[in-house]
Amino acid sequence: MNLRSTALSLAILSPLLASGLAAQVPVKPEDDRPDDLLDILNTPIVSASKRVQKALESPQAIEVITRSQIQRMGVYRLQDVLRQATSVSLLDMDPQNTYAGVRGNLTEGYPKNIQVLIDGVPFYNSVRGAVDLDNLPIPLGLIEKIEIVRGPSSPLYGAGAVGGVIAIYTRKASEPSFSAHLGVAEGKQHYTGDLTHQLGRLNLAFGFDGGSSQDSGFPYRPLGAVSAFLRPTPVQAEQLTHDASHQSKGLLRGDYSLGATILSFSAGASKKVTGTNFGSGFVIPYERFETEFSKLGWQQTWVGSLRTELTVHSLGLRSVTGDFLAPESTLINYDSKQVSFQVNADPAGNLHLVAGWDARNSKSSSVLGGPIRGARDQAWGIFLQGDWEFLPAWAISLGGRYEKDSMGGSHAAPRAILSYKPSENSHLRFGYYTSARSPQVLEARISATTPSRIIPNPDLKFEQIDSIELGYRQAWHGWTLDTTVFEMTFDDLIARRTVLPTPPPSGTRQYVNISGQSKNRGIELMLQKTLGQLTLGGNATFLSFKDKDHLDYVYTAKETANLFASFVQGSLNGYAGLQYIGGHRIGNYLGTPTFEEIGARLRGQVNLNWDLSKHLTLSLYGLNLGGQHDAKGAGGALQSPILRGTSREVGASIGLHW
Repeated sequence: MNLRSTALSLAILSPLLASGLAAQVPVKPEDDRPDDLLDILNTPIVSASKRVQKALESPQAIEVITRSQIQRMGVYRLQDVLRQATSVSLLDMDPQNTYAGVRGNLTEGYPKNIQVLIDGVPFYNSVRGAVDLDNLPIPLGLIEKIEIVRGPSSPLYGAGAVGGVIAIYTRKASEPSFSAHLGVAEGKQHYTGDLTHQLGRLNLAFGFDGGSSQDSGFPYRPLGAVSAFLRPTPVQAEQLTHDASHQSKGLLRGDYSLGATILSFSAGASKKVTGTNFGSGFVIPYERFETEFSKLGWQQTWVGSLRTELTVHSLGLRSVTGDFLAPESTLINYDSKQVSFQVNADPAGNLHLVAGWDARNSKSSSVLGGPIRGARDQAWGIFLQGDWEFLPAWAISLGGRYEKDSMGGSHAAPRAILSYKPSENSHLRFGYYTSARSPQVLEARISATTPSRIIPNPDLKFEQIDSIELGYRQAWHGWTLDTTVFEMTFDDLIARRTVLPTPPPSGTRQYVNISGQSKNRGIELMLQKTLGQLTLGGNATFLSFKDKDHLDYVYTAKETANLFASFVQGSLNGYAGLQYIGGHRIGNYLGTPTFEEIGARLRGQVNLNWDLSKHLTLSLYGLNLGGQHDAKGAGGALQSPILRGTSREVGASIGLHW
């Protein structure tokens, strides 16, 4: 489908489409009315400009998922919260890893283009980029809201925020509260809990999640026509059905207020152990993933609107694989420390300024690259952003960032947006955005010999991305609309290519900057209607890739759509969602690249919550309904050449809350 016919289809079908987010774990909603998107559009946001403003007035495409939405959804995994967000695609390797892409996963099906933040702490890393959503140390019960900024965001967030930013904000203890939940499904159990408390000026919040799944027994099969060396033997195929997993995560945050001074801290950790997986012709008995972070912050309000914030944080990532005969191997070992300083000022009522500086020092090791030991990476950047309301209803946003990275060199990323607000409930924007992605350690320094030979490339440069976007938001008579048309242009795109014809069968490969331009065009539409206690909505995304080598674009459906309905009726509230995923290509890049076409499919999920009493809620849910045949399995650290299916989940959970 080309972009012109897509636009015509949108004009015809828009009354049938709508916007929303979905899913399943019982928590008592904060009020008895479904969320109106107008309320969400008026929600204060920070991520689009690093200052507080209404979502309606955001200079960039943005979607907000509030705590009350997550409560009605009932989900117990972050990826299920994000699954039906506009333009978000998931590479779900459950139980190993889950990665998110925005506006397509792009090169090699491995989303290296999204920055993920928890209370401002960045989890994008220089060793391989992609952030494992399933192993983030963020219990769902502690999430206050999630802001998904779509499109190039390097002017504010640095190299790596190419496709956008997923910013997660945790709860503050406005009053003491406690909740605990237990859920069971066939072969699965999960539990959650959270607690908030106040000790004078000190506000504390703590949360934990955990769970386990038994061996699925779900069949595996090779991806496409992979070589016999990469295909599981009958014995290995039986071993691969033993994929039980166990997971736990926790987070503690607090803030101390003293007049114009706020001191804050947060710390979190997560650990996941999964069962068998398949590597380059061998079975891996288990994998262990660990993530930990800590943050200290000082926020000070000075004279008038002048405010500063200083933060120091650290991040550690571990990925370990077992071996039947030898000691376990460390796939990824990454440690980073970062300091950042930000200044916000409003010199006039119609002028808002934000400026900042940050620096990062990281060290990483990996056996995936030959091995790589003690690879060090340093980066620093400065940014300046100004928003000026130069005429009634008219505003211009100008800004940019200069960054220098030990891998890839230095680059500048400007942005410019013109906005028009004809009424309190409508907003039109036209913007030029830029971004960049620095080379990863496992791109620039990888040196491998099996199953194919890959040589390092110390001369890799930044990917350069430009985007032109036109966006419109409107709320009227119970309807809410948010739509964006964009064109992203990529220069020096980083991808694996054969650089020497020998040795066979795949030749010598290397990560290189592809000459020429690649383009990614798209239309995003969100529409919602509130009818009393019933909310109907949905979203749709249509993408059109333009590249001389379409094989780069795998694991990305060019057409996706989501429909949902939620209701509140007395002691009952519920949710139902349906997702359409268009046909697309999947691939494996071990040895000779192998590809396979996956047909279009539907996924469904439902949730029904029943308040048995003021403090007790029963929930019945279904996940991945109709998706038993979903294929997953060539992404991730090991680029597994096999496919496994995603099984349905039907279960119940019970929750206590005060």
